[in-house]
Amino acid sequence: MRMIKRYRPAAIMSTFPIATAHRIGLSLQKKSGLPWIADFRDSMTEPNYPHDPSTWRAHRKLEQAIVRHCTKAVFTTEPTRQMYANRYPEYPGARWEVIENGFDEENFRDAERDINQTPLGSPGQLTFVHSGLLYPVERDPRPFFAALSKLKRTGHINSKGLRIILRATGSDNLYRPMLSELDIDDIVHLEPIIGYRDALREMLCADALLLFQGSTCDHQIPAKIYEYFRAGKPIVAFVGPQGITATKLQEAGICDIIDMTSTEDIEAGLLKLLRRLSNGDRSGVPRRLADANSRKSRSAELANILQQITATTSHSPS
Repeated sequence: MRMIKRYRPAAIMSTFPIATAHRIGLSLQKKSGLPWIADFRDSMTEPNYPHDPSTWRAHRKLEQAIVRHCTKAVFTTEPTRQMYANRYPEYPGARWEVIENGFDEENFRDAERDINQTPLGSPGQLTFVHSGLLYPVERDPRPFFAALSKLKRTGHINSKGLRIILRATGSDNLYRPMLSELDIDDIVHLEPIIGYRDALREMLCADALLLFQGSTCDHQIPAKIYEYFRAGKPIVAFVGPQGITATKLQEAGICDIIDMTSTEDIEAGLLKLLRRLSNGDRSGVPRRLADANSRKSRSAELANILQQITATTSHSPS
């Protein structure tokens, strides 16, 4: 409150997933009367999430208080916005807003500066990259591994022609024995975490980028999708066919969208991608579409919301 009295802000904003941030925002809104943007990003509660019952009850109670007192509640996808609008129908539709995640153009410019354009793989070898966490349930790669194993047994792929980098999965100890048992550990490489700029450079030098998002997360979009868009490389997506991620990819013109749970579909999709790459088609998301998903564009959306709530309210901190 001392800072509010000193700097006299026009509004308050707090961001989840740190619940304490919203609790602080709630307290400050009650004391100051200032308009408050509660940036939830993803949902705070869902049926059986958080999994611990006492945590779920605490989060739901806090969520209800946030929704009651905030001026705007912001989410990263339309399905999550709709989830909350349905959960709290007593509040006007204007309370709910969507600002998607995005990419930072400055980070990409730094990554592209003096970038080594040498292909990641050996001569004649394609390299596919998945960058970031690969959750065992929400992004279960086992059907993908099974498809690769079958393609190797049938002679469609081998380590000379294909290298797959799974960068910083967070579950290497779980996946390593799977890869060995399926005899694909010469193709699939579990690589450690690297610096952010180096990770972007790896995306920019890959022949294709892999995306995983299961149906349990149909209402969410992985944040890395926006970096993939900016990288401009072919994207092959193993996702829930009916989810918002699939919709986002389709809107961007991505055609390699495959049911993450179907080994047969993954086999066919990978063969299709390999043929496309061998024919010289290395196209990704067009730059003009990617730029619409930059954080600069998202900042403009936030500025519009701030203008709305400050133009319609006038408060003096108490």
